[in-house]
Amino acid sequence: MPKILKTRAELAKLLLSEARQSGKCTGLVDVFITGPHPERSITWGFGTAPTGRSMVSPECGIELQAIASRLQKEFDLSAEESDRPSSAAE
Repeated sequence: MPKILKTRAELAKLLLSEARQSGKCTGLVDVFITGPHPERSITWGFGTAPTGRSMVSPECGIELQAIASRLQKEFDLSAEESDRPSSAAE
């Protein structure tokens, strides 16, 4: 079954929303989507700002990885969006 295509903004919004709802990432300010990664079985990854208010706890980092792993099985980065960076704050 083919994966559903999502834009960077859509993927970031999904990841950020689920992370905040988990209760482990309540202070998380933003995430960004990386990619494309055509040589991998997944086409996108994510990152967070390394300092300031966006610094994540170890528990939040683990939760983000788990959520992203699940979302990567469902969604691919849309080709139209693959060359432009974006964040959930848009």
